Amino acid sequence: MNNYSPWELLEKEARQILPLFSAYIYTRQLRDRPRLMADHLCYVCGTTEQYQLLFNDLSQRATLVSEEIISGKRVVYFRLHGRIESCIGDILYIELAEPNACDNKKSAFTHIEVYPADQKHIYSIVDVLTHNQDTFTFTGGVSSPQYDIVIDQSSGFTLRIRERPFIEKINTAREST
Repeated sequence: MNNYSPWELLEKEARQILPLFSAYIYTRQLRDRPRLMADHLCYVCGTTEQYQLLFNDLSQRATLVSEEIISGKRVVYFRLHGRIESCIGDILYIELAEPNACDNKKSAFTHIEVYPADQKHIYSIVDVLTHNQDTFTFTGGVSSPQYDIVIDQSSGFTLRIRERPFIEKINTAREST
């Protein structure tokens, strides 16, 4: 039996998946052209019990920023008191989601979200992806563009590029209510 808390186990798993992200960023020459900023990692729990354990542990180790019901499942966004290092800067937030009926009951990090340091460079990033002949999915519309690129086919781990930090989207939604 190990003595790790649920968060410590999750953090360990994050450090195992981040090399996939780093390899993608470096091979596609996306590190500095234009400068990308790390936003957050998203983890989907395999069971409601695991979600509750992680939620309780993170509530003691991080600051709850947002709690929503999205597609029938609870999704929370925490600001970490520490950080997780990545090749483009520190990750200060984690998104945690409980499973829904459609999920395969497998716990996993599903995506890392990044944004350009200067919002107007979102389309420069898209140009680099297109030049590299990467396949990506566009969602979010003109007012909030989002590009998803699966960077690991076996796990489905995805790089999500947004125009601005996710926390700004949360704050904008709060201001409009």
